[in-house]
This record gives sequence, structure tokens and C-alpha cells, in this order.
Amino acid sequence: MNEEVELKLVIKNVQTLYIKIFEFNTETYYKKRLAPFNTTLNLDGLVAAEEETKTYDRPALIQFEDTFKFPQLKGKVGLFIIEFIGNGINARAIVKKGSLSLLHRPTVAGHLAYILDEDKKICSGPDTGIHFDGKYYESNPEKNGRIFIPYGPSVHSDKCILIHEGFAMLGSFSRLTEQYDLKVAMHLNHEEVLLGQKASVVIRPSLFINQRTASLELIKNPKVTLTTMNFTDKVPVTKTFDNIQVANNKDIVVDFQIPPYLQNVTVVFSCEVKNLSKQTTESFSRSENFQIETHEGNDYIKELYLRKVAQHDYAVYCLGKNGEPKVNTQVHVNVYK
Repeated sequence: MNEEVELKLVIKNVQTLYIKIFEFNTETYYKKRLAPFNTTLNLDGLVAAEEETKTYDRPALIQFEDTFKFPQLKGKVGLFIIEFIGNGINARAIVKKGSLSLLHRPTVAGHLAYILDEDKKICSGPDTGIHFDGKYYESNPEKNGRIFIPYGPSVHSDKCILIHEGFAMLGSFSRLTEQYDLKVAMHLNHEEVLLGQKASVVIRPSLFINQRTASLELIKNPKVTLTTMNFTDKVPVTKTFDNIQVANNKDIVVDFQIPPYLQNVTVVFSCEVKNLSKQTTESFSRSENFQIETHEGNDYIKELYLRKVAQHDYAVYCLGKNGEPKVNTQVHVNVYK
């Protein structure tokens, strides 16, 4: 931007050379055309910002080179056409001073964008923003020039116009739509699976918008469905938990009674999420199946179970496959300090 503009021109058979400097309003140009600048633009009827004339006293057959400097363009930002006209022939140079680029990333609510100048510094101010899809998104000087662009009803890629203090450049932008994804981690401690006792299933949901972690407060109507099945009659028993409280960084714990001959437990977590950009409600469901080791057909199986019996005390139980105590059984326990 602070560099001086210098052009060299090869001249032959020219006695009078006319030099015209045209300065273009880039914002108006790109709003009308939304296309790259046309270097063959017809300048007839346009008034030059500056004009000057230079005469030569050289033989018509001698070709020579001349250098032209334009100190009036130093420190300016914009798009300029410098046209040379002599002996019915014209030549032009396109001079672009300054540069704007777009930096953006998706967030939970929408795109967070910044406009950078030629020195990679963030542009800010009342005359800084982005024209995209017929709308203007202004930068926020109080938030370091950030520009917020909400998600649209569908993915849309098109040209955009970057504007800063009267200077504009054409860019490309792809606006995303809200894409939700639900991931759920579930855990059942198999040592709690004892006949007649209560066991707990720990559930930790995670919600994502365009691969960014979102608040679980967006989840509506959460529900847990727990189905148990034994290996005798194979009849599923289902229980639904409607009063589920979902909070960030907090597990969901569902307790259930261990029935006789339990073979497997299936847990389903379902919920709804409001998609604001599409004005629709999306439903999600994630499930996990826990297979219980029954040792069916083996009458001699024994297992050790660790159970907390006091605040700092634990007991080891030796039980059979149906939870019955196995007495007169020798157990070896190694204690590590």
C-alpha cells in the first residue's frame, strides 16, 4: 500500500502522450457484477480522476523506453486503471493497492469470521463487513472486529464481498447449515449384577453441532428405555424412564432391579433437538447392549464379587451363577501396598 507505483512504457512514433488515471469504487462494482474485475472494461464516458500530458521530440522510427511514477497513489488503497493514449493507440495498466482476506470457522451458533488486511491484521470499524447472499454482516468493533454469520437452512457456497473503509475485494464463502450429532457413552458395572440387588447404568450424552461441542441444554424430551431378558423364557421386560435430567458434565444414572436368570440388558437413550436454521425438530436415539455372562450349562462356575459394605470397608463374595453363596471355598487374595 505504501509502495510507489512505477510503470515503464515502450514508445515509438508518439509526439504527445496522454495519461489518465481512473479510480474505481470497488464496492459498487462488485455489488453490481459479483464477478472478478474486467480488465477490458470500456472507459468511454468515464471521467478520469487525474490527467496529464507529456510530449516527445524523438524521431518517428526510434523506439525508446520511458518510466512513469505516480506519487499521488502512494498510501492509497483501491483499484486504479492507468491508461496511456498516443497516436491513436492506447495501453492500460491495472493497479490494485491493498488486499483483504477472509478467515472464518464454524461455532455452535454460526460462523465466526474476521477480515484481514494485507498485513494479516484484523480489520475493524463501522465500515467493515461482508456482503453474502443478499445480506450484509457488519463487524463488531467492541469484539475485535468479529463478524457473525448465522447458519442457513441448507449449505450454500457463493461469492462474497469483503469491505473495509471503502475498499472491497471479491472472495468465496461456504455457509453451513446446522448438522447435529449425538454420541452417548454407557457403562454397566458387571460386578453389580447380583440377583435381587440394584444395578446402575451410567449414561453420558454428548451433543455436537458441525463437529463442535454444544450445550446439553439444547436437548429436549430425554428418555431412557431399559430392556432386560433372561435365558429361560426369553421374554423381554421393558421399563421407561421419562423424568431424566440432562446437564453438562453430569452423568445420568439409571437404577434397575436384577431379575433371575438375567442374560442381557439393552439401554436406549433418545431425545429431540430443535434445528433453528431449518425450523424442524430432529430426533436422536443411541443404544447399547450389555451381555451378561450366565455360564449356562456349567453347574460348577464360581465368581468373586467385590462389594462395599461400609465407608472404608469392602467384602469379597464367592457366588454361583445364580447368585447363590458358595461356602467352604478356598480363596487366595493378594494384597498390594
